[in-house]
Amino acid sequence: PPGAVVLLKAVDPDAIIPGGEYVIVSRKIVTLRIVRTGAQAGEFRLVAGDKENFDDIVLKAKDIEAVYKVVGKLIINQ
Repeated sequence: PPGAVVLLKAVDPDAIIPGGEYVIVSRKIVTLRIVRTGAQAGEFRLVAGDKENFDDIVLKAKDIEAVYKVVGKLIINQ
């Protein structure tokens, strides 16, 4: 949700488990997405939590510079 604090842990790109939430850093984008396997070997499909407003992104595994696994979220209700 907007305004949530996301707790992250740096992981190796080879440790990505499809279906998990990750912050993916590449040369062109930094995004928090659900990672799925791509249609071709060596690529990932990054799925937004808000599918109505954001499209999927297909990213080659070799283009990933850093990966952070979402290990928790702090949601403050006001």
